[in-house]
Amino acid sequence: MARALLGALLLESLAMAVTSDYALIGHGRCLDGAQQSYEYWYLPAGEASGLLYVNGDPSTCACKACQDVCDQHMGCVGYEFFCCPAGERCFGGGSVLFSKNTRPSGTPPGTFSTSGPFGAPTVGGNLIGSGPILSMNANTGPDGSCYAKHAVAAGALQTSKKVSAPAAVQQLAAVQLPPPHAAARREFVVTSDYTLIGHGRCLDGAQQSYEYWYLPAGEASGLLYVNGDPSTCACKACQDVCDQHMGCVGYEFFCCPAGERCFGGGSVLFSKNTRPSGTPPGTFSTSGPFGAPTVGGNLIGSGPILSMNANTGPDGSCYAKHAVRRLGPFITSHDAPQPLPVVPDSPALRR
Repeated sequence: MARALLGALLLESLAMAVTSDYALIGHGRCLDGAQQSYEYWYLPAGEASGLLYVNGDPSTCACKACQDVCDQHMGCVGYEFFCCPAGERCFGGGSVLFSKNTRPSGTPPGTFSTSGPFGAPTVGGNLIGSGPILSMNANTGPDGSCYAKHAVAAGALQTSKKVSAPAAVQQLAAVQLPPPHAAARREFVVTSDYTLIGHGRCLDGAQQSYEYWYLPAGEASGLLYVNGDPSTCACKACQDVCDQHMGCVGYEFFCCPAGERCFGGGSVLFSKNTRPSGTPPGTFSTSGPFGAPTVGGNLIGSGPILSMNANTGPDGSCYAKHAVRRLGPFITSHDAPQPLPVVPDSPALRR
């Protein structure tokens, strides 16, 4: 019993918190996987800082108020905004987005409104988007931006200040603490996640294409479809290779109807001058379709994938890679210091 009580006093319980992270889908209006728009709360540009820019540089735009409100509502799937050149007549604003029938009722927070620009509705009608943001309508140019929200698990060891002995024993069993003479900690691990930017060719923030390794459709599974349904297409080989190379910024592919003459393929993308030298892995090649170059020339894209050329229709897809910090498994060290001895239950200690 004394040992159990000592364990209760020393027990640290792992508290998991879910925080929000945001991925820039691109410059346009956010859509779900079925190309539908979302319900929203609207914030006019005049009510928010960050939605005006100078010197012709919209890259300075942001909607911090949009992100703050999205953080506060679990049902928020992301946000979008349109910013304006300072001093010009322009109708910008930000929108915090929700799936159909999930936008909170009542008065929105702060200076957000349930009326859209020029009194447009913010629920109902064609605002039937549902689920995560998976695509966009690239109709805004660089003045508009779409950010998708995703949850990232984060954790910290927190000492339990008030834990009864029975609860402590239950928690001790639940977390499966390491054996005596061992110490454990949980570390963050960095994994790769991918966001569908849309149906087209990946570009950087300056609308430039990337260096790449090329995989012909005939060398990969997943790049042919039947029954007119390209949604079944994928390039697992592209993602696997991208996972293995820190410098990879994402991948794109073009798939083909089975049995038809079509030149599909996949490309693993790298910033200018960062593609690894030597022979590419597996059946990837340093020659593009029809012998096209895969480095040099106009392949000067650099940094993260931030936009795309929507020139492929639904047969083409662009996926951006981003790092996500997740809580890893327990790391056990068996050369940890010896545990403190349990003091015997001596009558001299009873006061």
